[in-house]
Amino acid sequence: MQNKKLIVVLGMHRSGTSAVTRSLQTLGVDLGDALVPAVAGDNDKGFWEDADTLSINQDIMSALDVSWCPLSPYRWSRIDADKMQEFRLQAMELLIGKLKDVPAFGLKDPRLTRLLPFWQPIFRELGVDVHYVLVVRNPLSVAASLKRRNGFAEFRSHLLWLRHVVPSFLDTCGLPRVVVSYERMMADPEVQLRRIAAGLDMPLNEESSAFLDYTRNFLSPELQHEHHTVDELDVAGDDVPVQLRHVYAALRGMASDAISDGDSTIYELFLEVDRYLSGMESSLAYIDRLEERNEELLHTIPTEAVARIAELESAYQKLAEGQAWLESQRDEWEKLAESREQHVAELTESIKVSEQLRYTSSAELTSRVAELESAYQALSEGQAWLESQRDAWEKLAAIREQRIAELSALVKEFDRAQHPALPEVRGRLTELEVAYDALLNGNTWLESQRDAWEKLAASRDQRIAELSVALKKYEEGNAWLESQRQAWELQAKAFAARLLEFEGHSSESTQGV
Repeated sequence: MQNKKLIVVLGMHRSGTSAVTRSLQTLGVDLGDALVPAVAGDNDKGFWEDADTLSINQDIMSALDVSWCPLSPYRWSRIDADKMQEFRLQAMELLIGKLKDVPAFGLKDPRLTRLLPFWQPIFRELGVDVHYVLVVRNPLSVAASLKRRNGFAEFRSHLLWLRHVVPSFLDTCGLPRVVVSYERMMADPEVQLRRIAAGLDMPLNEESSAFLDYTRNFLSPELQHEHHTVDELDVAGDDVPVQLRHVYAALRGMASDAISDGDSTIYELFLEVDRYLSGMESSLAYIDRLEERNEELLHTIPTEAVARIAELESAYQKLAEGQAWLESQRDEWEKLAESREQHVAELTESIKVSEQLRYTSSAELTSRVAELESAYQALSEGQAWLESQRDAWEKLAAIREQRIAELSALVKEFDRAQHPALPEVRGRLTELEVAYDALLNGNTWLESQRDAWEKLAASRDQRIAELSVALKKYEEGNAWLESQRQAWELQAKAFAARLLEFEGHSSESTQGV
């Protein structure tokens, strides 16, 4: 391994380590064929880190019982000697395999910054030529990116920035390294690539396709979602620790070659900040415990919330089905109302015709009265059906009102829990509340329609009563005609009898003559 070169990229998460690692390919550094795939919205152009190395780092952190972002220091004593030896053998075999067929291999994972106490003894044991690239980015930009991706508070992100940057500097002092500013790389990649090549003692061909592809195609504005200036950091206020300002100023000076890497005052500054972080160890451990508790809550609350949402969605489905049924009934009521209006118009027209036929033959009048009685019977039956439907609707409306009140109480009860539920859970509850408001508005509209229907029904009842009175008059007229017919028949019989009598007398007189 003595003729092999290992380039280790160190830096805080969201500091542009992926873009800087990708630049190593312009120097002929191999990054391996087991790269972690890109993630849309996180690292769209790739992480450029070896998945096998990441797997070992994650196993180590799991054995330490820590996440990727604790503020307190790692307790290496949590891993027993046998397990630690197993990890060492895995790491050595991994590096031997990665360096076997290439002169230089690039290793990048933000976790490496805090796992250097594990990896550096392995580097020394293998005798590999190690060079470090320290990537630094404005802490405000890092905090903004972590807030957008992970919801971290700015002050916590600033402490986490120090937890990564300070060890990366102290653990690589006296070793070959180069400090690279992510902002300078984005602004002037050619200059920064020359600095990296010089710091790593590697050749750089600025006419190569790798160089041109990186500087012209790979680097683009979408790689830098957050961009804050030094002036913004200077006026950021008490939310930014003064130690962070000093550390960032020192690294920024080194990245511009304004400050020498061997400056003893810079070394003393980092030692002082490291002591500052050590003095906060108990407070940082307490913050970590609070974060762990929040994570537990975030994993338990969604289970309860999903069950509650399922319950609410089931109730909402039932309400929606009831709403659809009511709307279908409303359509039927409107059609029936139109039909009844038509019947009323027909009856009105029939009354007019009946008035004209009042003095027609008794048989025609009797037939017309029968038709009117049939129409009246149909209207009465329709009236009874509508009343039964109105009663059913009122019962259903009462049930819906009660269910809506229960669901509102459930939603209020869930809100009073005051747990930091996931955004998608809150969003789903909001959608359901909007849906309930829509149902309530629909219920109000149906009640207004019911009132209008009751007024119309009353008007039609009055009209039916008027028709009933008219029918009674027709029946009375029919009775009168019948009495007149009987009188006419009696008169006709009397007239016939008189005629026969007259004919008899006339015959007797003729015989006498």
